[in-house]
Amino acid sequence: KVDKPDLAGLKIRITPVYRDFFQALGANVVTTPPGEVYTALERGVVDGYGWPIGGIFDLNWQEKTKFRIDPGFYDAEVSIIMNLDKFKGLNPKQRELIEKIIRESQLDIANIETLAKERFGTGLRQLNKLQASSLIDELIETHQRQGQRRDRRPAYSGRGR
Repeated sequence: KVDKPDLAGLKIRITPVYRDFFQALGANVVTTPPGEVYTALERGVVDGYGWPIGGIFDLNWQEKTKFRIDPGFYDAEVSIIMNLDKFKGLNPKQRELIEKIIRESQLDIANIETLAKERFGTGLRQLNKLQASSLIDELIETHQRQGQRRDRRPAYSGRGR
């Protein structure tokens, strides 16, 4: 049980971005590839992990996760970054495919948070496993039914190589 900011004696799987944070809380930090976390939890190599909510269900870590400490403090953003000149050099079908994939993969976190509050009366981070699973199923079904009605164009900034 963790009831204060003291993780002394706990082995926590981290990524480098979490190292200083967990060490300051007294945790013994362990670095493993994401693909090995499930087995590390199963075998007791680690007692827990630092990870944004995204991906926990995809990797089935929820099967070995008994507790979650909230509020969360870190979110990961996944981006597609491409040199603009290289993008312009693609043929129209290639550009269309990339733009279609981007449009289809975008979800608005504010809408998901609102849906969680409407369905369960609580914020996204406070959902239990069953509620989160139900919400994910609903979002996928809605997304598939609606198709993509949003006309979003990819954003480009900075310089690529």
